[in-house]
Amino acid sequence: MKKFTITKENVSEIRKGVPLPVKHRTPANRDTYRFGRMEVGDSIVIRVPGCDITNLARNVSSAISSYRKTTAPDKKFATRKLSKDSIGVWRTE
Repeated sequence: MKKFTITKENVSEIRKGVPLPVKHRTPANRDTYRFGRMEVGDSIVIRVPGCDITNLARNVSSAISSYRKTTAPDKKFATRKLSKDSIGVWRTE
């Protein structure tokens, strides 16, 4: 990963009156991992060849957390690293 340094030249001047863009989240984006369709005991494998497994695990955990906060706080999931490029997700409750 390339290192970078933030300097005053990298940051814009303060802008006033610029509206905040609307987030474009579609139902398809929210169901990428299929958490909503999983029943207790179901599992999925997320495999991304060549990826950094730590980043993949972090992204999957973040997706689970977001899903639970916005959709189903009562559903629980567990994750495990299965190989150098795959993560397993199990619905536990």
